[in-house]
Amino acid sequence: MQYPTATVEQTREHLAQLMQFLNWLTPVIFVFSLVYAATALIFGDIATGISSGVIFGYGVVLLIARWYLSQKHVQLAIQLVCLGFLASALIIVLAQPALYPNMIIIPMLVVAIALPYLHGSVLWRLLVLCWAAVVVIVAIGIWRSTPSAVPLWFTDLLQMSAIAGTSAFGLFLLWQFHRRLLRMFQQMQATHSELQQAYSEVEERVNTQSRLLAALEQQHSTIDALSVPILPIAKDTWLLPLLGWIDQQRLEAIQARTLDTLYTQRGRLLIVDMTGITSLALEIASGLRDLVQSVRLLGAEVVIVGIRAEVAQTMTQSSVLIEGVQVERDVTVALEQVYATLHGHSPAENGWRV
Repeated sequence: MQYPTATVEQTREHLAQLMQFLNWLTPVIFVFSLVYAATALIFGDIATGISSGVIFGYGVVLLIARWYLSQKHVQLAIQLVCLGFLASALIIVLAQPALYPNMIIIPMLVVAIALPYLHGSVLWRLLVLCWAAVVVIVAIGIWRSTPSAVPLWFTDLLQMSAIAGTSAFGLFLLWQFHRRLLRMFQQMQATHSELQQAYSEVEERVNTQSRLLAALEQQHSTIDALSVPILPIAKDTWLLPLLGWIDQQRLEAIQARTLDTLYTQRGRLLIVDMTGITSLALEIASGLRDLVQSVRLLGAEVVIVGIRAEVAQTMTQSSVLIEGVQVERDVTVALEQVYATLHGHSPAENGWRV
């Protein structure tokens, strides 16, 4: 299982909180060591003296853990604090079984200390160890009893003070945990705000690009219309002026628009003006031949005008011949002859002008 990697700021905050906890815990441990030592001397109780030595030893362990923490050895510092706490609790309950109610809290406190810093199998082993420590502490407290020279009322006072101290540190850890959660929540809010702002910017960019694409498509439509200008010159006659260089894409556009216009408008005559064509590739010439044949299949006649010498030579050498199609020099002559053939008189008599 992958665990999230803490940022540099979060790592510094965790180190600061752990150091703050040790700065509070260490002097309190030494104070309890002195209290237990004084109690042992006053009442001459060996078990209390053993507990005093154990508590003092744990204080020394805390000092070592603080040094490791200052050297950024967080895992080692945590292990010293937690294992030292558990070992001290077990030894003290062996020496003074009457203190077992207080010692039960210590494994829970150890888990609270370790949770922010340990992960995976290490944390699971510590949890099992703490659970086993609770069972052992309860068993010793119930089944083992040792005589004590310390009066019962004073033992109760020591037990109450120990419970107050351990519970205070447990609440202190909860307060640190609350601060950590609050900081994470604030960071999540800041990240959410940044993401919302980024999303708004992206959405605005998408809308802008959509508008630009729509305008570009409109321009393409205009360009396509200008590049394939099929013009009506009568209700049944259309002029297709071809200008400039024709590639395969433009040829396909010319074919599609011409056939669609003649079909929808029921055109009877298409005049293809090639005056503006100075050169013609073989495949384009073949495509124009296919266009003429398709127009004739629609029932319309085709007249080609304005073929330059270079284009005529290319079509002849390449064997691209358009059979059965009338060819004229210019549009005016084509209109006069074709219209006379179709209607029996010239277009000028009908008021047409080219």
